[in-house]
Amino acid sequence: MSTAQRMKMKFLSSRANVVIKRCAEAMCTTAEDLRKQFEEETPEWTKFNREEFARNLLEFCCFKALNSSPWKSTKRLGDRDFSCFTFDMMIAWEYPSAEQEKECSEEDQRRGIEMEAKEAEDESSLFYSDLMPMLVDVESSVGEAAFIRLGPAMPLVADVVSAHFQFQTLTASTAGRLPFPLYHNYLNQLHKGMKLVKSQSNTSLDLAEKERVLHIDGTATTQRVVRHIGGTSWPGRLTLTNYALYFETSGVLTYEKALKFDLSTDTQHEVKAGSTGPWGTLLFDKAVIYSSPEIEEPLILEFPELTGSSRRDYWLAIIKEVISLHKFIRKFHLQGREEEETMGRAMAGVIRLHATRETFKIFPPCPENLLTFTLSEELLPKGDSVSQELANSVQSCTNMFWSAALLLSEENEEEREACGGGGEAQVQVGERTALEACVHESREEAKKTEIARISIEGLLAEGITGNGTILMELLSPLMNIVPWFQELLNWQRPFTTASVFLVTLLITYKEWIGYAVSALLFMGAALLLWIRRTNIKDKYNEIVVSTSSDQSSSSSISMETVVSAQQAISYLNSSLKATNIILLKLLSIALSKPRKHSNEVILGLVGLAITFLFIPLKFINMGIITHVFTKNLAVRQSSSRSSDRSARRLKDWWDSVPAIPVRLEK
Repeated sequence: MSTAQRMKMKFLSSRANVVIKRCAEAMCTTAEDLRKQFEEETPEWTKFNREEFARNLLEFCCFKALNSSPWKSTKRLGDRDFSCFTFDMMIAWEYPSAEQEKECSEEDQRRGIEMEAKEAEDESSLFYSDLMPMLVDVESSVGEAAFIRLGPAMPLVADVVSAHFQFQTLTASTAGRLPFPLYHNYLNQLHKGMKLVKSQSNTSLDLAEKERVLHIDGTATTQRVVRHIGGTSWPGRLTLTNYALYFETSGVLTYEKALKFDLSTDTQHEVKAGSTGPWGTLLFDKAVIYSSPEIEEPLILEFPELTGSSRRDYWLAIIKEVISLHKFIRKFHLQGREEEETMGRAMAGVIRLHATRETFKIFPPCPENLLTFTLSEELLPKGDSVSQELANSVQSCTNMFWSAALLLSEENEEEREACGGGGEAQVQVGERTALEACVHESREEAKKTEIARISIEGLLAEGITGNGTILMELLSPLMNIVPWFQELLNWQRPFTTASVFLVTLLITYKEWIGYAVSALLFMGAALLLWIRRTNIKDKYNEIVVSTSSDQSSSSSISMETVVSAQQAISYLNSSLKATNIILLKLLSIALSKPRKHSNEVILGLVGLAITFLFIPLKFINMGIITHVFTKNLAVRQSSSRSSDRSARRLKDWWDSVPAIPVRLEK
């Protein structure tokens, strides 16, 4: 490099100069050529400010290097040289200019003087001074902004959607800074996790062409998995793929034929945490309950462990991710390479979650936050917008430095061209991509939601005692009405549903509400007279509710009654708490505590007032009735995306409303 060129590069920090030099070597070019490319290929606004110019130049060189063949391969994850190179990239990104590096050095020196003074005053710090030689290598650490910016450009290290939560999980014990030993260990575990997923493809299960195993549990080398069917328990092997869940009951010498539970079908999949125990008691909160219209009874799987339920939480998270993955694919009609890329992203998320667990030897507290599609579809505020931008990114192949679809291929890197990962990504320097901007906006919205959540965190509902069993017994006949209404609205009995729908519309249009109420009252009186003339009343001279669990003959019945009472009390307790929160939030809006939300409610009320002023009430009621009866019809599925988006927006808005704090005085 010429003397003049060295003078030009003096505005860079020493580490930035080293990184750019290594980037040039990786691409078989010079730092001078990289700078010329930067000046030719990037817009003028990226070169205005000196500090921003330094960071933008560094970003350009890093993205170019990471997009080159030697560094975009996942095989390099286990290489220490790759760890050092990418870690230096992130440190240099934080302090790209010479001025910033100087300020950082002065700050570190000041902190060192303060630490020495504190050690001189406090003898107890001598113990920690003995550990300082061990901490020399971790003095340089990476912050969140650098990891979020550069991490997604590295193969398998992070995803744009979940990078923030990935960094928070990795640095939970290091005060929000990522030291090199932890980063290097994480990359090693990623490399091992990727090889593990590849090796698990050789399974006895009859898998489809692009079906890949994500996780296996319940084998001889892992902890048990138990399936509960009624009062019996069956241990076995559980396998999750990117399409389905398989359970193989343990036999004498081998496993029985696998039961397949397809998670990719377009139906209502429901998976939730549950509890199991002897005689149906809710003693062990370590189970996953999966149900769908395609199976007759729910699948109940228990994940026994000595303490906690982190193993169950892990499986619950990855099963939800597969369900969310296929919901995402159907929602945006992805096919071919786009579908493979999406599945690869889901697999990469599971590998990152597994690597995080192996890095710390414990399960992360919120595993669903590290999984891309569960996060965007269910957890993030404005997650529908994030999902839309994610779909656009997959469909347009922009900013994809490595192809996640390679995880589905057997030949790894050799199929890069076939999987669509052989081209160069569009390098966007100095500004966020559309997906990054959408995720950033969602995070800002999440901060408001967190403030609202903290405002109601102290609201604790008191426990409810007494009469729970009797209440459950008395309400049990009414519980049978709910399934009937569900069948009615789901058009499982088309003739009955159509009749009720048309009669309801006719009564509303003709304004025969009074006549309908009178008819119902006459029917009620006739029912009472019919009961008087029959022998039904003789059966209820006394209502017997079993509460004893001592006798072996009635132990199972009484236990079921107690469990039902526990569930009813828990549900009522949760309902009271939810009601209190709703009232406190409404009071907060009425008092204009959150002015933005209050203004939106005022505009909404004015709009409703104008609507009721000009549109007759019977037509509004007919519209509501039509919506309720036809929302589950196939002809309305095409418009479900807009209604889902509106419901998601309303939920995010409500979650961000702060509640007025409550203080209980004794």
